[in-house]
Amino acid sequence: MRVREQLAPRPPDGENTRAPATVRRGAARGIAAGLVAIGCCVGPVVAALLGLMSAAAAADLANDLYADWGWAFKVAGAVFGGAALLAARRHARACRLEDRSIIPFALVLVATGTVTYLVLYAATTSLGRAAT
Repeated sequence: MRVREQLAPRPPDGENTRAPATVRRGAARGIAAGLVAIGCCVGPVVAALLGLMSAAAAADLANDLYADWGWAFKVAGAVFGGAALLAARRHARACRLEDRSIIPFALVLVATGTVTYLVLYAATTSLGRAAT
């Protein structure tokens, strides 16, 4: 009997409805990477929604940040995603009790990061058009 089965036996098929931890962690870190990548636009929108600045000022700030520093936010999001991927790879290599593949984590990380960026880009663009 393997060590993992001794510590935590698997439930019968159909009973475990939760996603594997690697998928949940990949999704959470992908969402965070997407938020970092679109932070130039999301920050001013959140400030406007909280009443810290007017919608017109937020739209102007977001446009300026995106035009001048959009590339830096995208690079920061990619670096964040890469760091999350390296940390997961390091953890998978250190933990030999179970067979861990980094591929599902990487796929979920990239997919959720991209979807988060695209959804928030569309949302902030439409809010910016409505504000001006």
